[in-house]
Amino acid sequence: MRLGSDHSFRFNARIFWIFQGLFWLAQTLSLKVMIKTFLPLDEVNVIVGGRILTGIVMTMVLHSVYQSDWMQRAKRWVQWSSIGLLNIGFCLAGAAFWVEMIRHGAIELPAESPFFTLALARFYSLLLWNIAYFGISFFLNYRAVQLEAAEAKLATRSSELQHLQSQLNPHFIFNTLALLQNKIGPTSPGQEVIQMLSEHLRYSLAQSRPTEPLGRELEALESYLELQRARFAGQLDCSMEASPAALKVLVPSMLIQPLLENAFKFGPRTGGMPLRVAVTAFVQGEKLFIDVTNSGRWVAPGGDDSLGTGLANLRRRLVLLLGESATLELVQNPDTVIAELRLPVISGAAGDVSTLI
Repeated sequence: MRLGSDHSFRFNARIFWIFQGLFWLAQTLSLKVMIKTFLPLDEVNVIVGGRILTGIVMTMVLHSVYQSDWMQRAKRWVQWSSIGLLNIGFCLAGAAFWVEMIRHGAIELPAESPFFTLALARFYSLLLWNIAYFGISFFLNYRAVQLEAAEAKLATRSSELQHLQSQLNPHFIFNTLALLQNKIGPTSPGQEVIQMLSEHLRYSLAQSRPTEPLGRELEALESYLELQRARFAGQLDCSMEASPAALKVLVPSMLIQPLLENAFKFGPRTGGMPLRVAVTAFVQGEKLFIDVTNSGRWVAPGGDDSLGTGLANLRRRLVLLLGESATLELVQNPDTVIAELRLPVISGAAGDVSTLI
Protein backbone atom coordinates (compact mmCIF):
# COMPACT_ATOMS: atom_id res chain seq x y z
CA MET A 1 0.00 0.00 0.00
CA ARG A 2 1.31 3.43 -0.96
CA LEU A 3 0.17 5.71 1.91
CA GLY A 4 1.97 8.75 0.51
CA SER A 5 5.18 7.07 -0.65
CA ASP A 6 6.52 7.07 -4.19
CA HIS A 7 5.94 3.32 -4.64
CA SER A 8 2.80 1.29 -4.20
CA PHE A 9 2.40 -2.36 -3.39
CA ARG A 10 -0.83 -4.26 -3.92
CA PHE A 11 -1.43 -7.56 -2.19
CA ASN A 12 -2.09 -10.24 -4.75
CA ALA A 13 -4.85 -12.73 -3.96
CA ARG A 14 -2.47 -15.53 -2.96
CA ILE A 15 -0.52 -13.46 -0.43
CA PHE A 16 -3.69 -11.97 1.04
CA TRP A 17 -5.47 -15.28 1.59
CA ILE A 18 -2.37 -16.90 3.09
CA PHE A 19 -2.15 -13.95 5.46
CA GLN A 20 -5.88 -14.13 6.26
CA GLY A 21 -5.76 -17.85 6.92
CA LEU A 22 -2.76 -17.67 9.24
CA PHE A 23 -3.98 -14.58 11.11
CA TRP A 24 -7.52 -15.78 11.81
CA LEU A 25 -6.32 -19.29 12.67
CA ALA A 26 -4.10 -17.73 15.32
CA GLN A 27 -7.04 -15.57 16.47
CA THR A 28 -9.28 -18.64 16.72
CA LEU A 29 -6.84 -20.51 18.93
CA SER A 30 -6.07 -17.54 21.17
CA LEU A 31 -9.78 -16.63 21.54
CA LYS A 32 -10.66 -20.18 22.56
CA VAL A 33 -7.92 -20.22 25.18
CA MET A 34 -8.96 -16.83 26.58
CA ILE A 35 -12.66 -17.73 26.81
CA LYS A 36 -12.00 -21.07 28.47
CA THR A 37 -9.59 -19.44 30.91
CA PHE A 38 -11.48 -16.28 31.87
CA LEU A 39 -15.11 -16.83 30.77
CA PRO A 40 -16.36 -20.34 31.55
CA LEU A 41 -19.14 -20.43 28.92
CA ASP A 42 -20.85 -23.40 27.33
CA GLU A 43 -21.17 -21.76 23.91
CA VAL A 44 -17.45 -21.31 23.21
CA ASN A 45 -17.59 -22.55 19.61
CA VAL A 46 -20.57 -20.35 18.74
CA ILE A 47 -18.94 -17.24 20.18
CA VAL A 48 -15.55 -17.95 18.62
CA GLY A 49 -17.06 -18.91 15.26
CA GLY A 50 -19.20 -15.79 15.16
CA ARG A 51 -16.37 -13.47 16.14
CA ILE A 52 -13.96 -14.99 13.61
CA LEU A 53 -16.54 -14.99 10.81
CA THR A 54 -17.45 -11.35 11.34
CA GLY A 55 -13.76 -10.49 11.65
CA ILE A 56 -13.00 -12.14 8.30
CA VAL A 57 -15.86 -10.26 6.62
CA MET A 58 -14.73 -6.93 8.11
CA THR A 59 -11.10 -7.38 7.10
CA MET A 60 -12.09 -8.41 3.57
CA VAL A 61 -13.96 -5.11 3.28
CA LEU A 62 -10.98 -3.24 4.76
CA HIS A 63 -8.62 -4.94 2.33
CA SER A 64 -10.86 -4.03 -0.60
CA VAL A 65 -10.92 -0.38 0.49
CA TYR A 66 -7.17 -0.25 1.21
CA GLN A 67 -6.34 -1.58 -2.24
CA SER A 68 -8.86 0.57 -4.12
CA ASP A 69 -7.67 3.08 -6.69
CA TRP A 70 -9.28 5.88 -4.71
CA MET A 71 -7.27 5.01 -1.59
CA GLN A 72 -4.07 4.64 -3.59
CA ARG A 73 -4.48 8.13 -5.07
CA ALA A 74 -5.68 9.88 -1.90
CA LYS A 75 -3.51 12.20 0.16
CA ARG A 76 -1.80 10.79 3.21
CA TRP A 77 -4.02 12.48 5.79
CA VAL A 78 -7.12 11.30 3.91
CA GLN A 79 -5.77 7.74 3.84
CA TRP A 80 -5.02 7.58 7.55
CA SER A 81 -8.27 9.32 8.49
CA SER A 82 -10.25 6.87 6.38
CA ILE A 83 -8.42 3.91 7.90
CA GLY A 84 -9.12 5.13 11.44
CA LEU A 85 -12.80 5.88 10.80
CA LEU A 86 -13.39 2.57 9.04
CA ASN A 87 -11.89 0.55 11.88
CA ILE A 88 -13.70 2.50 14.60
CA GLY A 89 -16.94 2.11 12.67
CA PHE A 90 -16.46 -1.64 12.41
CA CYS A 91 -15.70 -1.90 16.13
CA LEU A 92 -18.91 -0.06 17.05
CA ALA A 93 -21.05 -1.85 14.46
CA GLY A 94 -19.72 -5.24 15.51
CA ALA A 95 -20.31 -4.53 19.19
CA ALA A 96 -23.86 -3.34 18.48
CA PHE A 97 -24.60 -6.49 16.48
CA TRP A 98 -23.45 -8.80 19.26
CA VAL A 99 -25.32 -6.79 21.92
CA GLU A 100 -28.49 -7.37 19.92
CA MET A 101 -27.68 -11.07 19.72
CA ILE A 102 -27.28 -11.15 23.54
CA ARG A 103 -30.50 -9.20 24.02
CA HIS A 104 -32.43 -11.72 21.96
CA GLY A 105 -30.92 -14.62 23.91
CA ALA A 106 -28.77 -16.03 21.11
CA ILE A 107 -25.73 -16.12 23.40
CA GLU A 108 -24.85 -15.20 26.95
CA LEU A 109 -21.95 -12.94 27.92
CA PRO A 110 -21.35 -12.33 31.65
CA ALA A 111 -20.13 -8.74 31.46
CA GLU A 112 -21.32 -5.56 33.17
CA SER A 113 -20.96 -3.55 29.95
CA PRO A 114 -21.18 -5.98 27.01
CA PHE A 115 -21.09 -3.21 24.39
CA PHE A 116 -17.81 -1.75 25.73
CA THR A 117 -16.31 -5.23 26.23
CA LEU A 118 -17.20 -6.37 22.72
CA ALA A 119 -16.06 -3.11 21.09
CA LEU A 120 -12.74 -3.24 22.94
CA ALA A 121 -12.19 -6.89 21.97
CA ARG A 122 -12.93 -6.08 18.32
CA PHE A 123 -10.64 -3.04 18.51
CA TYR A 124 -7.73 -5.20 19.68
CA SER A 125 -8.29 -7.81 16.95
CA LEU A 126 -8.54 -5.19 14.19
CA LEU A 127 -5.53 -3.34 15.57
CA LEU A 128 -3.44 -6.51 15.39
CA TRP A 129 -4.75 -7.25 11.91
CA ASN A 130 -3.89 -3.75 10.65
CA ILE A 131 -0.41 -3.87 12.17
CA ALA A 132 0.28 -7.22 10.51
CA TYR A 133 -1.34 -6.15 7.23
CA PHE A 134 0.61 -2.92 6.85
CA GLY A 135 3.77 -4.52 8.20
CA ILE A 136 3.68 -7.15 5.45
CA SER A 137 2.68 -4.55 2.87
CA PHE A 138 5.52 -2.18 3.72
CA PHE A 139 8.03 -5.05 3.91
CA LEU A 140 7.08 -6.36 0.48
CA ASN A 141 7.06 -2.83 -0.88
CA TYR A 142 10.56 -2.32 0.53
CA ARG A 143 11.74 -5.56 -1.09
CA ALA A 144 10.21 -4.49 -4.41
CA VAL A 145 11.99 -1.13 -4.24
CA GLN A 146 15.28 -2.85 -3.36
CA LEU A 147 14.85 -5.23 -6.28
CA GLU A 148 14.16 -2.34 -8.65
CA ALA A 149 17.25 -0.54 -7.38
CA ALA A 150 19.37 -3.69 -7.84
CA GLU A 151 18.05 -4.20 -11.36
CA ALA A 152 18.74 -0.56 -12.21
CA LYS A 153 22.27 -0.86 -10.81
CA LEU A 154 22.89 -4.04 -12.81
CA ALA A 155 21.53 -2.39 -15.96
CA THR A 156 23.80 0.61 -15.40
CA ARG A 157 26.82 -1.63 -14.88
CA SER A 158 26.01 -3.65 -17.99
CA SER A 159 25.61 -0.48 -20.04
CA GLU A 160 28.90 0.91 -18.76
CA LEU A 161 30.70 -2.35 -19.41
CA GLN A 162 29.40 -2.41 -22.97
CA HIS A 163 30.53 1.18 -23.43
CA LEU A 164 34.00 0.41 -22.11
CA GLN A 165 34.21 -2.74 -24.22
CA SER A 166 33.23 -0.79 -27.34
CA GLN A 167 36.12 1.60 -26.76
CA LEU A 168 38.68 -1.20 -26.86
CA ASN A 169 37.94 -2.46 -30.34
CA PRO A 170 38.10 0.86 -32.29
CA HIS A 171 41.35 1.67 -30.49
CA PHE A 172 42.92 -1.49 -31.85
CA ILE A 173 41.34 -1.09 -35.28
CA PHE A 174 42.86 2.35 -35.81
CA ASN A 175 46.29 1.12 -34.71
CA THR A 176 46.07 -1.79 -37.14
CA LEU A 177 44.91 0.41 -40.01
CA ALA A 178 48.01 2.52 -39.48
CA LEU A 179 50.07 -0.68 -39.64
CA LEU A 180 48.41 -1.71 -42.90
CA GLN A 181 49.18 1.66 -44.45
CA ASN A 182 52.87 1.08 -43.77
CA LYS A 183 52.82 -2.63 -44.61
CA ILE A 184 50.94 -2.81 -47.87
CA GLY A 185 52.84 -1.36 -50.80
CA PRO A 186 52.34 -1.36 -54.54
CA THR A 187 53.95 -4.78 -54.92
CA SER A 188 53.07 -6.32 -51.52
CA PRO A 189 49.39 -7.22 -50.99
CA GLY A 190 50.06 -8.18 -47.38
CA GLN A 191 47.53 -10.98 -47.45
CA GLU A 192 49.06 -12.70 -44.43
CA VAL A 193 48.70 -9.61 -42.28
CA ILE A 194 45.14 -9.07 -43.45
CA GLN A 195 44.30 -12.70 -42.62
CA MET A 196 45.70 -12.36 -39.11
CA LEU A 197 43.80 -9.11 -38.66
CA SER A 198 40.58 -10.78 -39.75
CA GLU A 199 41.03 -13.62 -37.28
CA HIS A 200 41.59 -11.26 -34.39
CA LEU A 201 38.74 -8.93 -35.32
CA ARG A 202 36.43 -11.93 -35.59
CA TYR A 203 37.10 -12.59 -31.93
CA SER A 204 37.20 -9.03 -30.59
CA LEU A 205 34.17 -7.68 -32.44
CA ALA A 206 32.10 -10.73 -31.48
CA GLN A 207 32.72 -10.23 -27.79
CA SER A 208 29.43 -9.88 -25.94
CA ARG A 209 30.16 -11.95 -22.85
CA PRO A 210 31.72 -10.12 -19.92
CA THR A 211 33.94 -13.03 -18.89
CA GLU A 212 35.92 -15.78 -20.58
CA PRO A 213 38.35 -18.48 -19.42
CA LEU A 214 41.88 -17.12 -19.44
CA GLY A 215 42.88 -19.91 -21.81
CA ARG A 216 40.51 -18.60 -24.48
CA GLU A 217 41.81 -15.07 -23.96
CA LEU A 218 45.40 -16.20 -24.50
CA GLU A 219 44.45 -18.29 -27.52
CA ALA A 220 42.73 -15.30 -29.13
CA LEU A 221 45.81 -13.15 -28.48
CA GLU A 222 47.98 -15.35 -30.70
CA SER A 223 46.71 -13.70 -33.91
CA TYR A 224 47.18 -10.29 -32.31
CA LEU A 225 50.79 -11.15 -31.44
CA GLU A 226 51.41 -12.38 -34.98
CA LEU A 227 50.31 -8.97 -36.22
CA GLN A 228 52.73 -7.29 -33.83
CA ARG A 229 55.57 -9.59 -34.88
CA ALA A 230 54.93 -8.57 -38.48
CA ARG A 231 54.88 -4.94 -37.40
CA PHE A 232 58.21 -5.14 -35.61
CA ALA A 233 59.83 -7.23 -38.36
CA GLY A 234 61.62 -9.73 -36.15
CA GLN A 235 62.45 -7.22 -33.42
CA LEU A 236 59.80 -8.57 -31.03
CA ASP A 237 60.47 -11.33 -28.51
CA CYS A 238 57.10 -12.23 -26.95
CA SER A 239 56.08 -15.23 -24.86
CA MET A 240 52.98 -16.35 -22.93
CA GLU A 241 53.03 -18.95 -20.15
CA ALA A 242 50.11 -19.98 -17.92
CA SER A 243 49.59 -22.83 -15.48
CA PRO A 244 46.77 -25.32 -16.20
CA ALA A 245 44.80 -23.98 -13.24
CA ALA A 246 45.14 -20.40 -14.46
CA LEU A 247 43.83 -21.28 -17.92
CA LYS A 248 40.46 -22.29 -16.42
CA VAL A 249 39.88 -19.12 -14.38
CA LEU A 250 37.22 -16.72 -15.63
CA VAL A 251 38.55 -13.25 -16.37
CA PRO A 252 37.02 -10.12 -17.94
CA SER A 253 37.15 -10.39 -21.72
CA MET A 254 39.85 -8.40 -23.55
CA LEU A 255 41.81 -8.30 -20.29
CA ILE A 256 45.43 -8.54 -21.45
CA GLN A 257 45.36 -6.81 -24.82
CA PRO A 258 45.28 -3.22 -23.39
CA LEU A 259 48.41 -4.04 -21.38
CA LEU A 260 50.14 -5.41 -24.46
CA GLU A 261 49.13 -2.35 -26.48
CA ASN A 262 50.82 -0.09 -23.97
CA ALA A 263 53.91 -2.31 -24.00
CA PHE A 264 54.11 -2.14 -27.80
CA LYS A 265 53.54 1.62 -27.77
CA PHE A 266 55.93 2.74 -25.04
CA GLY A 267 58.45 -0.10 -24.86
CA PRO A 268 60.28 0.75 -28.12
CA ARG A 269 60.31 4.47 -27.23
CA THR A 270 61.89 4.03 -23.81
CA GLY A 271 63.87 0.80 -24.09
CA GLY A 272 64.91 0.47 -27.70
CA MET A 273 64.79 -2.66 -29.80
CA PRO A 274 64.41 -5.56 -29.75
CA LEU A 275 61.27 -5.32 -27.61
CA ARG A 276 60.83 -8.11 -25.07
CA VAL A 277 57.34 -8.87 -23.73
CA ALA A 278 56.32 -11.76 -21.46
CA VAL A 279 52.91 -12.78 -20.12
CA THR A 280 52.80 -15.16 -17.16
CA ALA A 281 49.80 -16.42 -15.21
CA PHE A 282 49.39 -18.75 -12.27
CA VAL A 283 47.02 -19.43 -9.38
CA GLN A 284 48.09 -19.14 -5.77
CA GLY A 285 45.47 -19.77 -3.10
CA GLU A 286 42.30 -17.91 -4.10
CA LYS A 287 44.11 -15.42 -6.34
CA LEU A 288 45.00 -15.39 -10.03
CA PHE A 289 48.35 -13.69 -10.69
CA ILE A 290 48.92 -12.27 -14.18
CA ASP A 291 52.09 -10.33 -14.99
CA VAL A 292 52.72 -8.54 -18.29
CA THR A 293 56.40 -7.55 -18.46
CA ASN A 294 57.97 -5.43 -21.18
CA SER A 295 61.38 -3.92 -21.69
CA GLY A 296 61.56 -0.16 -21.34
CA ARG A 297 60.62 2.41 -18.73
CA TRP A 298 57.45 3.70 -17.13
CA VAL A 299 55.79 6.69 -18.82
CA ALA A 300 53.86 8.79 -16.33
CA PRO A 301 50.36 9.91 -17.35
CA GLY A 302 50.19 13.34 -18.94
CA GLY A 303 51.29 14.94 -22.17
CA ASP A 304 51.53 13.20 -25.51
CA ASP A 305 52.92 10.01 -23.97
CA SER A 306 50.10 9.43 -21.49
CA LEU A 307 48.68 5.98 -21.09
CA GLY A 308 45.40 7.11 -22.64
CA THR A 309 42.10 5.41 -21.92
CA GLY A 310 43.23 1.78 -22.18
CA LEU A 311 44.40 1.26 -18.60
CA ALA A 312 41.69 3.51 -17.16
CA ASN A 313 39.01 1.48 -18.93
CA LEU A 314 40.58 -1.75 -17.78
CA ARG A 315 40.67 -0.62 -14.15
CA ARG A 316 37.06 0.51 -14.38
CA ARG A 317 35.94 -2.82 -15.81
CA LEU A 318 37.75 -4.67 -13.03
CA VAL A 319 35.96 -2.58 -10.42
CA LEU A 320 32.56 -3.13 -12.04
CA LEU A 321 33.01 -6.87 -12.39
CA LEU A 322 35.13 -7.80 -9.39
CA GLY A 323 35.02 -4.87 -6.99
CA GLU A 324 37.96 -3.98 -4.80
CA SER A 325 39.24 -7.56 -4.81
CA ALA A 326 40.82 -7.03 -8.25
CA THR A 327 43.87 -4.81 -8.64
CA LEU A 328 46.13 -3.57 -11.40
CA GLU A 329 49.53 -2.18 -10.39
CA LEU A 330 52.40 -0.95 -12.57
CA VAL A 331 55.92 -1.62 -11.27
CA GLN A 332 59.07 0.01 -12.67
CA ASN A 333 62.27 -2.04 -12.54
CA PRO A 334 65.63 -0.81 -13.88
CA ASP A 335 65.06 -2.10 -17.42
CA THR A 336 61.46 -3.40 -17.42
CA VAL A 337 57.91 -2.39 -16.58
CA ILE A 338 55.56 -4.96 -15.06
CA ALA A 339 51.77 -4.70 -15.11
CA GLU A 340 50.60 -6.83 -12.19
CA LEU A 341 47.01 -8.09 -12.26
CA ARG A 342 45.65 -9.74 -9.10
CA LEU A 343 42.19 -11.23 -9.53
CA PRO A 344 40.02 -13.48 -7.37
CA VAL A 345 39.55 -17.01 -8.66
CA ILE A 346 35.99 -17.10 -10.02
CA SER A 347 34.14 -20.30 -10.76
CA GLY A 348 31.19 -20.55 -13.14
CA ALA A 349 30.34 -20.70 -16.82
CA ALA A 350 31.92 -18.42 -19.39
CA GLY A 351 29.99 -15.19 -19.66
CA ASP A 352 28.28 -15.70 -16.30
CA VAL A 353 28.54 -12.41 -14.43
CA SER A 354 26.11 -13.30 -11.63
CA THR A 355 28.91 -14.60 -9.41
CA LEU A 356 31.02 -11.51 -9.95
CA ILE A 357 28.67 -8.70 -8.94
